[in-house]
Amino acid sequence: MNIEITDEGFDEIQAALEENEKIAQLALRRTINKVATQTSNHLIRETAGMLPLNRNQIREPFSIRRATASNLAAEIKVRRIAVPLIDYKPRELKRGHSIRVNKDKGRQRLERTFEASVNGKNQLFQREELKRGYPIRQMFGPAVIEVTQDYMDEASTKAQEKMLTLFRHEFEFASGNI
Repeated sequence: MNIEITDEGFDEIQAALEENEKIAQLALRRTINKVATQTSNHLIRETAGMLPLNRNQIREPFSIRRATASNLAAEIKVRRIAVPLIDYKPRELKRGHSIRVNKDKGRQRLERTFEASVNGKNQLFQREELKRGYPIRQMFGPAVIEVTQDYMDEASTKAQEKMLTLFRHEFEFASGNI
């Protein structure tokens, strides 16, 4: 995700750098880190509104590489982690299970599914055919990144709006303390 500073914001930051470079770099670094954290939290909140998972499972794939004095850029990474379908809390039916993967949609019926314990944890499996000798496969739901991608543009826009106001605040704070 890229967050850009507008021309007006760039001019203001440039003027602050000319005024006092050390304080302006400190304020810029703090601003970038705050905006990255706020953007990550926004993405987690929006994704949690769509998936019936707990927040810890949604937060797990997110990581932030913070800006430093030598590198004034932050990076939000969202890894692709497969979420087992059992974490979506399926309901057992006479034949198979019903599951709600998305909060916007209703429950879906899955045929030929059963729960089995693997390494001490229950998982949901599906048999390819109805008879016992056929192969089985473990069932997984959508990865968190698939839902998060729908909100990337909105989060980037909000981050751009916050950047300049946060920089002004951080510059005033840093110049008052140093």
